[in-house]
Amino acid sequence: MNFYDIPISNQQFLIFAIYFTLTKFSGAGVPGGTILVMLPVLEKTLGFTSEMCSLITSIYIVIDCVTSSVNVAGNNIFAIYIYPMYKKLLKI
Repeated sequence: MNFYDIPISNQQFLIFAIYFTLTKFSGAGVPGGTILVMLPVLEKTLGFTSEMCSLITSIYIVIDCVTSSVNVAGNNIFAIYIYPMYKKLLKI
C-alpha cells in the first residue's frame, strides 16, 4: 500500500488502526478534540507531514459539526425504537 509514495506495510496499518481506535475514545467529550489527539498518531505511525496534518485538521473542522449532529440523531432514534421494547420487557 502506498500513500503519497510512502510505503505502508500491513503491520504499520494494523498498528495505526489499533492506535486510532484507542485514541478515538479519549477525545469523545471534547468538540474537535479527537483530531488534536489523532495528529501525533498520524505523524508517528503513517509518517504524515505537518502540511498533511493541517489539511486533515481543516477538513475535520468542517465535517465535525455534521458528524456530531448525525451521532446525536442516531442516538435519539435508537432510544425511540428501544424504549417500547424495554417497556414490554418490564411488563413480562
